[in-house]
Amino acid sequence: MRVHVKALFGLGFASVLLAAAPAAAQFGGFKVNVNVPGGDEKVNKANDAFQKGFAALPESYGRDADEEGRKLAEAQKLLDSGRSQLTSETKLNSKFNDVDGKRQQLEATIAMHKLMLACSVARHDVRKTHVAGQEANDGQLKKLDDAVAAFAGGAKPEFKRQVEWWQTEAQNVRGNNKDLAASERDRVAREKKKLINRKLAEAEKLIDKYVKDARAIVVKGEAELPAKTIQDVAGEIGKVKAVFEPAGAYYEREIQDYKFYNAWFKPATADAANELAGLFGGTVVAAGETEGKALAVSFQAKADHCYWVAGRWKVYTGGEEARMDFSTKGNASAIQEWHFWRNMRWAKNGGVCVTADLPVTAGGELKFAGTSNALRYAVIAFPRAKFPMWIAADMSISTPDFCDSAAWKALWQNPIPGTLVWGEKEPYVVSSNDGLDSVWLTVRTLTGSESRIQKHGVRGKAPASRAVKTQFAFRRCHSESTDPEAKKLAACHDGIDKKYGPQYDKWGKEKEYAKTISQYQNAKQKLDQLGEQEEKERTSKCGAIEAKISKRCEETFNALVDEVTGKGPSSALDTPAYWDLLTQAYTND
Repeated sequence: MRVHVKALFGLGFASVLLAAAPAAAQFGGFKVNVNVPGGDEKVNKANDAFQKGFAALPESYGRDADEEGRKLAEAQKLLDSGRSQLTSETKLNSKFNDVDGKRQQLEATIAMHKLMLACSVARHDVRKTHVAGQEANDGQLKKLDDAVAAFAGGAKPEFKRQVEWWQTEAQNVRGNNKDLAASERDRVAREKKKLINRKLAEAEKLIDKYVKDARAIVVKGEAELPAKTIQDVAGEIGKVKAVFEPAGAYYEREIQDYKFYNAWFKPATADAANELAGLFGGTVVAAGETEGKALAVSFQAKADHCYWVAGRWKVYTGGEEARMDFSTKGNASAIQEWHFWRNMRWAKNGGVCVTADLPVTAGGELKFAGTSNALRYAVIAFPRAKFPMWIAADMSISTPDFCDSAAWKALWQNPIPGTLVWGEKEPYVVSSNDGLDSVWLTVRTLTGSESRIQKHGVRGKAPASRAVKTQFAFRRCHSESTDPEAKKLAACHDGIDKKYGPQYDKWGKEKEYAKTISQYQNAKQKLDQLGEQEEKERTSKCGAIEAKISKRCEETFNALVDEVTGKGPSSALDTPAYWDLLTQAYTND
């Protein structure tokens, strides 16, 4: 709040709001040169003390109350020292009256300064609150008003301009309390960010070199990272973390990437699996290498557990491809499938979380040159509560069919860790976060509709006030739905497609290749009739099944709305908080 005093009288309201207190010397002057030649020693000492007392007085108020108080205390000390020299025997000295007049003048001036110091102290208290980003309370504002009123009531005429300044300042502080708090909060934040960036620039010099070199190796997937490189990066992360926690978290994720990468360089796949399980806090369920050009890994899954199938090409050239899908001979509605990319082409990662005990198979086609290559794999289990944030923060999920009520309920009641998030009041399930450095999320609503929302607008914990504005709307079931009724509906529509498909083809060609107008019109009429007949048949044969499914889906939707708005469930992992932490590392500039 330090501005040239002349701004108080020439730059209008905005300048007044931020101006400093008036300088005493700039309003007519209070300092008097005492020049008394010769005289008694005590009188001369008194004169010298008073002269120094005037010089010690603060030049202005409202800048630094502590410093102003120290200066005023020094002036008071000098006044007391000089006054002690003016004893009864010095009254006969020819210079006594002149020096004593300076004593009176200094005493009166200090009295005025004490009144201004009270104003400054009260203003300083308000400013500290503003710097903390908060508005001053009524008690603080009243303290300032009272101090200014006391100054105005006791001020001598020559202090008129100082009184007017303090009255304006007190009025501005009260009237602009909120804006001043916001302004100070922003200023402090900017200064803090500048300081952090200066320190980060120094701390990140070496770590950025390590990371750049390490990434060049990891992208190729051909050579193991030296253990010393990982140790050195970890050491530098500690320095960065001490400066700015989000930057430390960002680089710590890099360390996890490096350790995941290096684990696969263990000669034995079983050792690599144990390394990964230890690194991420899981338990090895299976490990091995594929044979031929098909992935087929089976394991027995336990309820409320998640299973990570981590794969790495034995020989990686960049042309290999792998597909990974999950199936079960048990209740398919109990499977929740997810995939994890992390931009590592030499790796293949996927997994499931399950809501019941059942057998699970990870299968898919493998593409590679020749016959000797293989995908090394490890199946690692986690209780839902211990699912790794390393995976949860950067994965996509396969959203179940909305018509499969059991699977749809589980998606919201027992979600894949980190996928259930909240907007302002409404819950969503994240189907893809578009990468850690993206600001967008792809989400599903309670009716299964897809939306795009920004990351900074979501949170992991349920808000105090919860409501769902999404209205129920039935959508056709997935073509590969596991729901029995949905299968009947799909079969019904397939039968109609097979019946009318050839007829559409026939009359479509007749219309396209018609040689006369009558042939064209006849073909067009047949196509129109086919459309009407098909629609009637779909309504009569498939409509009842669809209505039954729609009713059940609406009941499921309503029950879920009541549950989520009533209980306000949260995911086992707060991924939005983690995204926010990393975002601070991206945006601190």
